[in-house]
Amino acid sequence: MHAPFGRVPEPPPVLITISGTVQPGIAGQPSVTNTATVASAISAEASDEVSQDVVAVADLALTKIPDAAEFAAESVAGFSLVATNAGPSDAVLTEVGDLFPPELVFDPASSVPACTVVTQPEGWFVSCAIGTLVAGESRTVRLGARIAPDQAPASVVNTAAVASPVTGEYDFENNLSQVPVTIARSADLVAGKIADAASHPVGGQVSTRPQSPTRGRRTRRASCSPALLLGGALLLLRRRRAG
Repeated sequence: MHAPFGRVPEPPPVLITISGTVQPGIAGQPSVTNTATVASAISAEASDEVSQDVVAVADLALTKIPDAAEFAAESVAGFSLVATNAGPSDAVLTEVGDLFPPELVFDPASSVPACTVVTQPEGWFVSCAIGTLVAGESRTVRLGARIAPDQAPASVVNTAAVASPVTGEYDFENNLSQVPVTIARSADLVAGKIADAASHPVGGQVSTRPQSPTRGRRTRRASCSPALLLGGALLLLRRRRAG
């Protein structure tokens, strides 16, 4: 018996999905070629390939931490700038920039050597090259700024940022960090007491006169321990409350 079936339909194609992760170090190459091969015991081997560009993309973030909540005139304000790369690619030629307000003058002696400074009308712009920041790495940059002796009390904002000129960025919002800086003016007052004579007879009257306090330099710190300073401040606060 003969029964014609006509054309037997081909089976539907089988879709196989394969996922992989591009290594951070190969970003920036012209392209990456991926080749797939299929073979069967009853058919010839077949292969196909596809080429794709590799683009470096990172998520850089910056956190700026001041050494203190308040700085005095004629002192050096110190800052720690923590740059972090959350990946997935390495950030190449990474730079940290800081725009100091006019009240803060860049101090090279208290800053890392890899920083260059440019004076602008808005203040001092400092650029620090930190090179390649690999995915998952954090690096800290130290910067210092000097405050003039005659600087009046003020509240300013210090702005810093991190970026890479050749690596793409996922989120630019966390590249910027701003911190408020309070500048206070303090004085170095010294009280003295002067006796009228080096010695006095028994039963005699002893008189002393106060010596005028010294004035001028406003940022000298007391030559005692922080614990002693804190104790004196607490004692003064208690006396004020008792009165």
